Amino acid sequence: MGKYFPAAACQVALLNGGSLRASIPQGNISFVTVNTALPFTDTVTSLQLQGSDLVAVLQQSLNVFGAVNQGPFLQIRGIRVTYNPNNPVGLRLMSAMIADPSTPSGYSDVKASTYYTVCTNSWLQTGGDGYTTIAQQAIGVFPYVITVRQGAPSVYYFPIV
Repeated sequence: MGKYFPAAACQVALLNGGSLRASIPQGNISFVTVNTALPFTDTVTSLQLQGSDLVAVLQQSLNVFGAVNQGPFLQIRGIRVTYNPNNPVGLRLMSAMIADPSTPSGYSDVKASTYYTVCTNSWLQTGGDGYTTIAQQAIGVFPYVITVRQGAPSVYYFPIV
């Protein structure tokens, strides 16, 4: 996401699994392919979440691991989680580490009081799939309107005032 959304400098990307309706093959892709895989009219949104809230969101995602409805299970980027699916609901997340190129491992622990820039869709940003922590605790919400043109998307920024 950072390539096309440089102003956001997203540290973490979150997408609910239910929004993905088809696989996207490696290589060149068309608008039709993207629209088939992501048919909803969500917008991309950048926001700030405190580390403690980000951890709560990740724990919530792991609560549905193995459930019949996997739609709320998050697809993630920029963060590494360790979890135990055999632990009781609410205790599955073992650790959360944010991508950090300044460390030898490339990751550092999520700090509870630090704010992280998260890119997600408007569905999750408004509390979809029960992710009310995002809707209630996010600050600096900044939606994007994306138009697809020859070559690469053009991005227009519309802050919420």
